[in-house]
Amino acid sequence: MAIDTAVLTSWDWHPAERTIADLTSLAETLGTIVETAWSEDGEHVAVVGRQDDEYRLGRETGALDTVFEKLRQVRFTPDNRVFGLAKLDDAWTVVFDQEPWEERFDFAWNPVLSADGSTVAVQITRDNQCSVAVNGTPWEESFTALRELAISADGKTVAATVQTTALKEADVPGFFAGTWTIAVNGTPWEARFINTWGVCVHPANGSVAAEVRHLDQTYGIAENAKAWEQRFGCVWEPLFHPAYDRVLAPVRLGGMWTLAENGQPLWKGRYHQLWRVAAPAGNNRFAAVVAHDFGRWTVAVDDAPWPIGFSDLVLTPCFSPSGERVAAVFRDAGTWGIVVDGKPWDHRFAMAWDPLFSPGGREVLARVEVEDGVTLALDGTLWSARFDTLAPPCFDPAGERVLVRGMRRGHCIRQVVDLKTLRG
Repeated sequence: MAIDTAVLTSWDWHPAERTIADLTSLAETLGTIVETAWSEDGEHVAVVGRQDDEYRLGRETGALDTVFEKLRQVRFTPDNRVFGLAKLDDAWTVVFDQEPWEERFDFAWNPVLSADGSTVAVQITRDNQCSVAVNGTPWEESFTALRELAISADGKTVAATVQTTALKEADVPGFFAGTWTIAVNGTPWEARFINTWGVCVHPANGSVAAEVRHLDQTYGIAENAKAWEQRFGCVWEPLFHPAYDRVLAPVRLGGMWTLAENGQPLWKGRYHQLWRVAAPAGNNRFAAVVAHDFGRWTVAVDDAPWPIGFSDLVLTPCFSPSGERVAAVFRDAGTWGIVVDGKPWDHRFAMAWDPLFSPGGREVLARVEVEDGVTLALDGTLWSARFDTLAPPCFDPAGERVLVRGMRRGHCIRQVVDLKTLRG
């Protein structure tokens, strides 16, 4: 989710390098550092330290007091609060700035945070039943099983794939009668399916969609408890267009794959595979990872596949802010790279992460791993600096500077660099 321009403008964009935290010093009090998390603005760091069987939370200013039996998946909210999963008195819960929720659970996992930071939802178990807790309050209804969890940007809609009925061992008829559905804010849809996957929530209006396997063993998409009339040989995860009331999904027709919109084929092209659909917020364009030849992966933009292909994989395409340009991570013959508008960068890497376009869309920036560490590459040119790890970078609103959050030799470093420095 893009960070609001007003928020970005409030950050410190003065070109400088500062050490935010010394992990070596923190480890003297906290013990072995097992997790590290950055705030979005790079001004704060949270760490989890372990000594024997005790866990404590630390900030850049030092160790906090509360001792936990377990502490993991620590993250920052947009307003720089720290939250994570904690085990206290042999029960699990969520803690905010080391203050736990009152409710306790047999187990808790997969915390999700709304984009505005107002809501945290987490999957939980109690008495061998599964449910979801939202801001500390569990749903009233529990389920036999619960797999995926999705949340709207404003936190008002939380959806999960749930199994409503337990099956006895080898109960094949019961399985094919359908026991899975989607629960929205604790209320399950009335419709039942053999399976449900890939639940997603519209970023603006809270609509919910998911992949479903029907009782006749065909596949489709269900939106707000109503399944598409069209059935397919298979489907992949749906996607709501961020600016329109549309559901996109890869579907298998006649042994080949294409992109469908609201149940109808949108693209004329047919591919050996199609998935990882992306759509920009600003216009009516679509991109997806496709195999136009068996075992050769590329990106198709508006049903036009790039002429180049890669042997191993291509990750989800990334659009520029205007939607005019597209970039993606690929792996070919065991090495990683970045391809932009169908043209791969010359460099290959030990690892590469999602590319980022500048606000104007001219520059492309990516985190990459090379032989001597992790660094940034701008339009294919490697920056001379090296880090042990890097958090995702961020452009300033003008697209002239980049915020870097990295770790080097036990020091958490916040650095703002201009594009000239990155190019060397």
